[in-house]
Amino acid sequence: MLTALLDTTLVGLLPPLVWAVILLTAAMALAAVRRHRGPRRPTGAQTWVSRHAMLGMLLSAALRLASIAGAVAPVAPQGAHGHASAIGPALVTAIVSLGAVAYAVLSVYAFARVHDGVGRAQVAAMALAVLVLAGTLIG
Repeated sequence: MLTALLDTTLVGLLPPLVWAVILLTAAMALAAVRRHRGPRRPTGAQTWVSRHAMLGMLLSAALRLASIAGAVAPVAPQGAHGHASAIGPALVTAIVSLGAVAYAVLSVYAFARVHDGVGRAQVAAMALAVLVLAGTLIG
């Protein structure tokens, strides 16, 4: 997640679609590992941290995909026809930005539920990373 954030904001080495795929794969791997290692109905602070991280990765992937939707399309060659999107880039940006705001509210709640320092640092770092990615999408 931190690598995706740094690459997106500073370097731009990998395209947003690649980062979206990496983040979705990481979120699914985290869910699979958590399911196999933990009890059937996990409770407590660690559950909040892992679920918060999974949601953060999913939202980060959505933010990366929304940055593609908001990109300026190349000019089509003469004689070619285009296909209009069902929803425009501004609406996609608005929906994902609202998701980031909702995630920030959830982060405050998760921060209050987690009592150990490492868990709180993880929640705060993931929330900050998602908000920075949302900021790069907005402008």
